[in-house]
Amino acid sequence: MRRSLLVFSHLPWDSRQQRPQQLMRRLGRYYRIVFVEPQVLAGSWGADFRTVTPDVTVVSLHASALDDLRHPTANALAMSNTLRALLRTQGIHDYGAWFYTPLALPLLERLAPRVVVYDCMDAQSAFLDAPPLLVEREGELLRRAQFVFTGGPSLQRAKSEFHPSVYCFPSSVDSPHFAKAALPRYVHRTGTPQLGYFGSIDERIDLSLIEAIADLRPDWQLHIAGPADSVRSDRLPHRANIRYAGPQPYESLPAYMRQWDICMIPYAINEATRYISSTKTLEYMAAGKPIVSTPIPDVVEAHDDLGRIAREPRDFVRQCELALAETRAQRRRREAAMAAVVARSSWDRTAAEMQQLLYNAWPVSQRWPLGAIERMTRTTGSAAAI
Repeated sequence: MRRSLLVFSHLPWDSRQQRPQQLMRRLGRYYRIVFVEPQVLAGSWGADFRTVTPDVTVVSLHASALDDLRHPTANALAMSNTLRALLRTQGIHDYGAWFYTPLALPLLERLAPRVVVYDCMDAQSAFLDAPPLLVEREGELLRRAQFVFTGGPSLQRAKSEFHPSVYCFPSSVDSPHFAKAALPRYVHRTGTPQLGYFGSIDERIDLSLIEAIADLRPDWQLHIAGPADSVRSDRLPHRANIRYAGPQPYESLPAYMRQWDICMIPYAINEATRYISSTKTLEYMAAGKPIVSTPIPDVVEAHDDLGRIAREPRDFVRQCELALAETRAQRRRREAAMAAVVARSSWDRTAAEMQQLLYNAWPVSQRWPLGAIERMTRTTGSAAAI
């Protein structure tokens, strides 16, 4: 009987191709994935589920209130019972639980996972709209989890104070996808400089920095793509040379990025970014683009030799000017160095290393025979990583 992973995510499956989606598509080689979305549908008790790949089933729960996951109420217990019944009807008995959001912890009340994993990709408690209950739930999850995975070294150091088995698995990159944004090596862009950023627009973004760049260089075009998750449109800086594209489909990002001369990481220096490990860094590198970033700790620690770092607006503009002025020889050297970093990064490798930890921790009587693992890895092409 094939094992399963019950995944509790704070991001809907169809929202963006981020860490949960990238990893679960690959862990689907080893497990049947039951992906529980964050939205809770109003209505009578039950669950909607749909198959998105042969290995991934997405579940949306029904409840009488949309706020049930934030409070340990009888409704949360009822949803736990709903999940238990769903697993039973699907013939799922041997499963682990994988958390992206500690708020979902009450859903384990009626369940019996073999292994519990907390994949901490962000310091969610530092977000502006984070409920106070999140800190309490995270403490409970840290006590219950066998493993804690983090998206960067800063988070690993922070969580290691509370858990003995914390592993840093930085988010990787779908390099063939973002390489489509790269210009041919013989092309050197001219004309109006184009600067771009894609990602969530929330308290992590330094909006005053974007406004200052636009004012200091009105001859540049700034492209901002992504959902304004927690920022009202009237709080966004509006200038003639700032263009907001809104959310962009993952499939369209390379074509959209192709026009950019420089990729920006304009993060504010605050509690929300203290532990952030930006997935955009590798995606920008895969596209072969120059990067100018504010001094986010994980970016500085891992990539300060490949990106330009600036804190103040005038320095940020100066670093952009230097990037725009690079010669063809400098561009070739930078692109080669970035390509080498990207080549060492692989979602496939990350998923395989995580799977090995889970395999070793699963109760011995429930482990797959090693022969089955070997046959599976031969068919998926991941044997070297295993």
